[in-house]
Amino acid sequence: MLSLALALAGSCIYHDKCIGVEVAGIDHCITVTNATGTLNGQPGVPIQNELVYPQGCKCLDAAEQEIFNTGPACGSAYDLLRLELELLARQDCVTMAQTLGFTDENCLTVELDQPVVNTERSGSCVAYVQYEPGCEGHVGGTDPGCT
Repeated sequence: MLSLALALAGSCIYHDKCIGVEVAGIDHCITVTNATGTLNGQPGVPIQNELVYPQGCKCLDAAEQEIFNTGPACGSAYDLLRLELELLARQDCVTMAQTLGFTDENCLTVELDQPVVNTERSGSCVAYVQYEPGCEGHVGGTDPGCT
């Protein structure tokens, strides 16, 4: 199910076909504050790095912000945006847990916090666009997973 969800969330598979552009938008984030794991044989240790919890963020343009602000009434469009944020947060949690040496972490099953606006980057954020060289225009949309 997770691989299907990752596919739905979208990503730039070919990194040489992605560009980063600063767009008028706002980062929306989900923080994972209650994930735990086993660290050095001690179970139930909160997953955090120097008091920073794992977090998944996505730069939302004006149209995406409208969908997100309207909420579940927007149906599948809202669900996909929410799912993308959740997947980014869970991925960051797993990465942080692995980097810090945690085992038996619950990043993929723990209940997540509600999405919030990242006020530190209000007004603009970096979005990534997938494009095809030699073609007019762009294909795809914003994608924070591309570097």
